[in-house]
Amino acid sequence: MVKVNKRAFKLSGFTFGEGQIFETHETTEKVYNAMIDQANKPASDLASLKQQVEDRMEKLFQIGVEQIEVYKASHGGDLFFTMIAEEFEGLAALDPSDIEQIFSVYMAARGRYRGTAAATKLVNLVDTFRSARAEVEATPHEHIFDLAYRPTSADRARMGLVESLAGLQISSSSSSTPSSPAVTWPPTYFNPQEKVWLCDSRIRWQLYGKGRQEPSDASDVPALPSRFAHPTDVKLYLAWLALTTFNPTSCNWSLYMTPIGFLDGKDRKDWFHATGGASKTYSTLPEFITYAKGLFNTRSVVAGFFTFWTAGDPESFEKLYASNGANKRRDLF
Repeated sequence: MVKVNKRAFKLSGFTFGEGQIFETHETTEKVYNAMIDQANKPASDLASLKQQVEDRMEKLFQIGVEQIEVYKASHGGDLFFTMIAEEFEGLAALDPSDIEQIFSVYMAARGRYRGTAAATKLVNLVDTFRSARAEVEATPHEHIFDLAYRPTSADRARMGLVESLAGLQISSSSSSTPSSPAVTWPPTYFNPQEKVWLCDSRIRWQLYGKGRQEPSDASDVPALPSRFAHPTDVKLYLAWLALTTFNPTSCNWSLYMTPIGFLDGKDRKDWFHATGGASKTYSTLPEFITYAKGLFNTRSVVAGFFTFWTAGDPESFEKLYASNGANKRRDLF
């Protein structure tokens, strides 16, 4: 049990009420553990605790702002908060419901603020998200998931690095390149969950603009996953495979684009620290089954990729990856 200093959450530019910050003490403790380093005897002074919270809240809301189109397309739904929970590099596991509550609490606290303190980076990020929420609330909720991703400046910088390293020039006339203004990506024939998988900020810049290819055209195949592959690399391969092989006019199957590595959510959470947080990128067996059952009215086959995690490997992911996989990681292809 960690002693929580609730004042650490009360940052400049926000007004919180008295009592509990979040709905329950359990949620408050989970968020505290995710934001404040407990391993190295964190400084007890309030200023240090607040700085840790502010730094990680900035990162959390930055991810939210970068995925603002997913938020709008999903009308602030579960798909968005599940995505953010997976992408956020916290110090402890947070559920999508925890992430949603953080966003709600800080946006409400920002709305109550009547002071004159200078705006911080976090304040600006929260204000940006409040504007997006107002836009969503003012828009009729239609059952159309309209998501068109465009590379961010950070994505373009990484794309440019790939071009530079490969000595390539990207033609603006190619529909499969990031510089093409006409491309609509992800392809519209993918369902909402598939589009969200493809827009994962850790892999989307390597996939942007790609679509169905003939086998002979597949010159940029990601590394084939092994039992030591990082889950993000596995996800990259699965997403690439779905993008380049699915034909909406002739295919009656769906590929679950995230590796399935745990029997349930508790098992996944128990492995969070041993995997350096990587366990959150894996899906669970019940999540896959639920997804597949929901698709069987439109698809005949739903395929999932099960990893060695379900076999209960006695070694921790951290040790396995350090000794066998670190030099095999393929961030670029």
